[in-house]
Amino acid sequence: MQVSKVRNMRKHIIWVLALFCSVVSAQDTAYALKMKFTGHSRSLEAVAFSPDGKWIASGGWDKELRLYRADTPNIGSLKMNLTGPYSAITCLRFSADGSMIASGSKDFTIRVYKTADGGLVYSSAVHTESITQVMFDPSGKFLMSSSRDGSLKMHNLVDTKAPVNSVKYGSPINAFAMAPNGKSLYVASNKGTIDNISFKGAVIRSFTGHSDEVNYLELSPDKKTMATASSDKNIIIWDLVSGKEVKKLTGHTWKVTSLNYSVDGKYLVSSCNDGNTMVWDIDAGKSVATLNAMGTNARCAVFSSDMTRIAVATHMESTNQGVLLYKTPLRKPEPVKKAPAPAKGAAPKPKTAPTTAGTKTKP
Repeated sequence: MQVSKVRNMRKHIIWVLALFCSVVSAQDTAYALKMKFTGHSRSLEAVAFSPDGKWIASGGWDKELRLYRADTPNIGSLKMNLTGPYSAITCLRFSADGSMIASGSKDFTIRVYKTADGGLVYSSAVHTESITQVMFDPSGKFLMSSSRDGSLKMHNLVDTKAPVNSVKYGSPINAFAMAPNGKSLYVASNKGTIDNISFKGAVIRSFTGHSDEVNYLELSPDKKTMATASSDKNIIIWDLVSGKEVKKLTGHTWKVTSLNYSVDGKYLVSSCNDGNTMVWDIDAGKSVATLNAMGTNARCAVFSSDMTRIAVATHMESTNQGVLLYKTPLRKPEPVKKAPAPAKGAAPKPKTAPTTAGTKTKP
């Protein structure tokens, strides 16, 4: 009798494992590797999609900024290869209209190029340590940069001779974001906290919850929450109004190096030093896919604007390195269509006469 129970238990365990494997297999298929963009000679540190999803920019330890076609036809074809930095490219960002691409480097420099022809728009070497993040303002007239020298700089791209404004924080800055009201900044540092600071560098409020340095942060598309990635292996979602932790996402086995929201704010993609890239369903608070097909030490992962692709910058045991492009089963939500407004000067629609059905007419 006991033997029979053990056998039944074994069958149940085998069935559960088989079901789990089938789910993982289906999941992996849904997020399958689409292609590798080749050409880099050393490992990558940064990758970025253009806002329209037509281009992918990549940079890393070979000191090259490469721009590839990301749409069909000719997906993966190289548009241009820009050189100039004396050390590794650490971060990349397109302007809101996609007309410019900015890079930061470990040689302390920032460069801004025209996407159309690679023309150099601006260069600066006012930082004294490696650049960790660059970000355009919505107009494309200004660029902000952060550095491990503990400062943020505001660069005027229109008047390139204008003084560079500086915000002194004091500790190495790994990432930053502008507050929704535009009057303060959020910074991630080695202190293990995320500080909301004024433009004079004073700490307004601190978000505490990580147990190790915070490597990256990003505000949600609706600007109500913030996601942070840490060397403590965790991702935390914060409420920006209360400053409290909303959710903790666990599953990475080493330092989480980057994260990026999907355009609808429902998903996150994160990269990790263990080589894995994970996709998270934020509401469910769990991972829905792990992308670990080729690379090790994943440094940066981003969604395309239509959510159908994920690009990953990583290290590969190869002399022919490149961006890994994955497909996803996700789709950008369709915009809600509004009813057309009536044409100007159009005659008003006649009111419907009240019904007389079932009523008696007076003689």
